[in-house]
Amino acid sequence: MFKSVKKLFTDKNSTIAFDLDRQCFEIDDHAKGQVWMLRILSISMLFFSLLGYFKSDNLNLFYLVLAIFFTSMLILGFVNHNTSATIPLDQIKSVSYRKSTTSATGSIRLNNKRRRVLYHYNLSQFDEQVELFKSHGIEIKEKSSWF
Repeated sequence: MFKSVKKLFTDKNSTIAFDLDRQCFEIDDHAKGQVWMLRILSISMLFFSLLGYFKSDNLNLFYLVLAIFFTSMLILGFVNHNTSATIPLDQIKSVSYRKSTTSATGSIRLNNKRRRVLYHYNLSQFDEQVELFKSHGIEIKEKSSWF
């Protein structure tokens, strides 16, 4: 069990391939497991913050603020993230990415206002994947780096 949990937090490049028969992008990464881990952590932290709020003698706003924060994290974990391994070409609205000196983060915006986040630790491989999106006529947006 611990090996499977440890595997969720290892750095794994998002690899993307295009399937010509189905006209969709196939993505291989740890996204589904990481989003489920976020949901489990949010539920447990929400439970402990509500427990702390109800067990305190006086009105403790700290636990209430934590409960609101973890509730919003839980809602965003269910609503905003897409973890599907295949994304059809006609569902992609645009792709935006941000590069740093050692890694790159890409975000695929879908037509239903959801997004799929991609992480890359090999910049040359990431440039090839950006060219793959460009070759299929998808709008590419480059964002400025954080630093």
